[in-house]
Amino acid sequence: MPFATIKEHRDFFSAHQRIEFEHLLTEEQCQFMQQCMQLDNARDLWRRHAVVKKIVFGKNLAQIAAELVNAKQLRIAYDQVLGTKPNKTLTLAQASCVQGIACGWVFCVKTPTQAMEETPHFFPLNAGSGVFFSAETPIPFEELSQLSDALYLLVAYADKRAVYIHQPEDPHLHAWKEMGLAFGDRLRDDKYPLIYP
Repeated sequence: MPFATIKEHRDFFSAHQRIEFEHLLTEEQCQFMQQCMQLDNARDLWRRHAVVKKIVFGKNLAQIAAELVNAKQLRIAYDQVLGTKPNKTLTLAQASCVQGIACGWVFCVKTPTQAMEETPHFFPLNAGSGVFFSAETPIPFEELSQLSDALYLLVAYADKRAVYIHQPEDPHLHAWKEMGLAFGDRLRDDKYPLIYP
């Protein structure tokens, strides 16, 4: 469903480097996503599943991200089903083998059956909700182990001049080589399209 940011959203994001929005995805979209994620829990689901591509490449979500980080252009860097690695707090810049990550968002595809006791949570707890965050926002990946049965998809956006780099914290470090990239190569438009504007 269409969604636009307002000044209060952008001010909040500027101050906290993250913001959660509810109802970004419909119940039907979440159900389709669950099916895809249960069959395929790797990176870049958008390359293999049309429903994921439609969501990840959605102009509305890309526009929200661009407005929050004040970017003129954004390209898809990757999407990734979140699992057990990494199991520590890292920024998206630290966890990605892409130099030039602009921001990311994580959305809840399946609500956890049991959530953590303490608050606040980094990850959204309701299916269809999503958290947008800057590349330098600490992400407590270790929280995922306490969110039983939940499903989350991370989407990373990069600037136009993003480069593939060696980053050992990235659990899919060498997957990029399958796309014909070597360390130091720029992400090409034919493999990592610009999705905004």
